[in-house]
Amino acid sequence: MRPRGHAEEPDSRTPIRGERHWASPTAERVPRAPFLDVDPGGRYNVRAMWMGRAACASVHGPSRGPKGRFNPFEFTASGFTLTELMVVVVLVGILAAVAVPVYDRYIRQTKASEARAMIGAIVAAEKAYAERNGVFVAASTPQDFLDKLKIDIKESGLFDYAVSGVSGKDRFTVTATVNSEGVSQGLPSGGTVVYQYDRNREPRGQWQENL
Repeated sequence: MRPRGHAEEPDSRTPIRGERHWASPTAERVPRAPFLDVDPGGRYNVRAMWMGRAACASVHGPSRGPKGRFNPFEFTASGFTLTELMVVVVLVGILAAVAVPVYDRYIRQTKASEARAMIGAIVAAEKAYAERNGVFVAASTPQDFLDKLKIDIKESGLFDYAVSGVSGKDRFTVTATVNSEGVSQGLPSGGTVVYQYDRNREPRGQWQENL
């Protein structure tokens, strides 16, 4: 330790009192912000230096202090490397490859529910007709459904409906076929939803979808 009152020689690694640059014979003299002066005791105001780091970044840029020591005024720009960007692109591609087919299948199932609902109404009407007349009835046009089964199938715009394969009171088949409107909505051309009813088997009703 130096005796009390001894004048300490300026250290080349510390700023000289009253000057606004790093005092080093090898370091480039860089001006400091005016509000980051040395206090009367010859010490840095560390809190002020950290608060002024962003403000001084535009003046000092990314740099190091004398002899490679940490410079509180240093501002380091950061970003993504090309490898990181490529990894992100690959991950997004994988997610899209998985998500798009799942979403497409969900949309088709949602639209197929319209056909299922209408077929359910047709089946109920066929059973009611058979109770009154003793047989099931075939239908292939909107007028047939309206006259015989009292159902207006024009409410469905994505499918065309037909009842075929009628055999007395034992069996019948209801088929919903994708029409031009359904194709424009993303359903496959020629796609079908089929319900087959047979009183002599279990279960009596069976569903088949080709969408």
